[in-house]
Parts: sequence; structure tokens; C-alpha cells
Amino acid sequence: MNEPNRIAIVQVAPTSFTHRLAVGIGRFASPARGFITREFSIGKDAAELPTTFKAWNPDAVVAMPPGDREDIVRQIRPGGQPTVLMGCFQPEENLAVIQAEHESLFDQIVHHFQSMGRRRIGQLAFSQTDSEREVVQEFVRYAKSKGIVPNNGEFPNEPTHIRDRSQVGEVPPELAEWLHDLPKPAGIFTRQHYTGPYVCRVCKHLGIRVPEDIAIIGFDGFDVSLWCQPRLTSVWLPLEEIGYRVGKLVAEMLAGKPAPEEVVRLGGAEIIARESTTPKKTNGLNILEAIDFIKKHACAGITVDDVISQTQGVSRRTFYEHFKKWNRISPAEAIRERKLSEARRLLAESQLSITAVAGACGYGDDIIFRRVFRQAEGVSPREYRKMQFG
Repeated sequence: MNEPNRIAIVQVAPTSFTHRLAVGIGRFASPARGFITREFSIGKDAAELPTTFKAWNPDAVVAMPPGDREDIVRQIRPGGQPTVLMGCFQPEENLAVIQAEHESLFDQIVHHFQSMGRRRIGQLAFSQTDSEREVVQEFVRYAKSKGIVPNNGEFPNEPTHIRDRSQVGEVPPELAEWLHDLPKPAGIFTRQHYTGPYVCRVCKHLGIRVPEDIAIIGFDGFDVSLWCQPRLTSVWLPLEEIGYRVGKLVAEMLAGKPAPEEVVRLGGAEIIARESTTPKKTNGLNILEAIDFIKKHACAGITVDDVISQTQGVSRRTFYEHFKKWNRISPAEAIRERKLSEARRLLAESQLSITAVAGACGYGDDIIFRRVFRQAEGVSPREYRKMQFG
């Protein structure tokens, strides 16, 4: 029997975004198809990859490095191994690049803002590389083709407190000036992670109302979009599906197929409306919508309050009583069961680490995940996996 191909998944900082991608990659690159995957994390400012990466000596790599970390990209593929990068890079020999399909994404963003009566729309970016600046220019070209005058804000450096849940720190003067001078009411969006919640905090600090003066759309998952008040409207990507296609692309490259010469664009994005644009309006009780919301988003770490605010127009008590009558379990139990169901599937069908499985199922702490899983199944996650593989 041939040795399985080793595919490394390299992340800067594990989030629900990267976990969902890893899940999708693992769905295609499974042991049954002759692949094993392993995750490696690097710190934001790390100079080198972990020694475990070099020791594992992967046959191929999928990586999600920042656009300014070309030094990491060079370390990832010292021998020119088949590589897929997610982000602002350019394809090379044996190196494929995946990015979101932009025009349909821009269409949704513009439609969302225009449905609010916002005619002034701009993109905010803290750009550091040529590739990141090119992403900003894509919206400029799109806006021109649609007869929109973009009110873009592009700043060279990432603010110090951008990844902080609550702090603002010293607001860069040029950012404050741009936000104050932006013709209002306006809509702005950003495709860089953590930037949307940061701008919400900055606007509050500057006395700018969100969404009355400036409506904001970000690009983060639940785990980050709920950091701020008001909560951030965000773009939702079918990351498991994208990961599956990435896994398939890696397999084709390992089989000798050349990497695509152009950036591969993947669509399917949706906008999840929250209070930073307009709160989702609901009319009364809607149990079916709640069930569907839990099915789609339980593994993103949602709470019962999130289900109610996103799908219901009744009190928590009314929703709880009707949900339990309908489903025989409480909303919290439904969320828990959906997360455990996904955990069982991942443990049985993938080689993701227990920590990665925990993160992919919405558990920020793998110790809590192990305890909850054992209570539900009577065995640990590791023991459960061994039972599935015999």
C-alpha cells in the first residue's frame, strides 16, 4: 500500500474562518482517498515556521498567510511543493491562488447599502502590500463600471489595537479625519479581518453613529463580528465548500496537473445582516427559521440570544416555550447537539487534530469540548475516533 500524501494546512491564528476551511479540505483530502492533513499555526510576528512543520515534511501545503508575509511563503515551499495560497498573492509555477469572486460580492454589498438609501459607498483598507492595494482597486474599477463614485479610505499601517475586543487606543489622525469628512449617511465595507469591529469601536469613540451616520459591513465570522456594539453585519462565505474545492485542487496538483495560471475565484458569499447596517426585522415567531439558523451556524459559536436576535420577533420566553414544544429539546440543547453531530462526523471522517475539531465545532476551549463530548458519548473524542477506524 502506498504511503498517503501529507497535506499541511498553515494558519497564522486559528479562527472559525480557518477551522471551517480545514474542515472542507479534510472532507476531500481524506484517508480513504490517500491523504492525511495536519494543521500548523504560526504567530502573527513569527519569523519562522514551527520546527514540527519541517519535521513532518509535507508533500503539499495549503496556507492562509497575510499578504505581507512573503517570507513565510518562501519557507512553506522550499522544494517547490504543490501549494495553494488563500489571499492576496499571485500564482507561480506549482503555486495556485484562491480568492473570493469579487463582482457578485460587490453586487451584494452595494445592493445592501442602497436598500438602506446609502448612495455614498466606500471600502476601508489598511494596505501594506501591492497585492492588497490591488484588491482595493478592484472595487474602484467595479464602482466606475456601475456609475458609483467610491469614497475609499486606504491607510498604510494596521492600527495597534485592531485585534483587541474592547480597546481603541490612539486613533490614527488620518483615519479619524476620513471618517469625520465622509459625506453622510454613508456605507463602508472592509475585507480585512478584525477591521470591521475596530471601525465600529472607533466610530463610537469619535461620536459617529452606527448605522445612522455610517453603516459598516465586515468580513469576519461570528466569533469576531459579535465583538462590537452594534454587532457587525458581515459577509458569510461557504468555507467548507471552498475548502473541499481547495483539497481537490491540491490533489490534482499532486497528481501532476499544473497549477492554474490565473487566480481562482470562488463565489457563494452571502451577507448576514446585523445592527451595524440594519437589524434583521422579523415578524413574530418563526421556529423553522430558528432551526435552519442553528443548522447553518451552530458551529460558529452562536448562542440562544443570537438565534433570537437573528430570527425572531418575540420574547425569549415565548420563543423558548414554542421551540421546546416543537422540538422536544431546548434551543441550547439543539445548538449543542448540532455541534456534537459535526464533531462525531469530523472524528470519523477526518484526521483533524482534536483541537482543530473542537474549534471547527464552535468550542474555543478544547478542554471544554472534551468534557462535553465525553458526557454525551461516554468516551473521549480520541477513543471515539479509534472506535470508528477500528
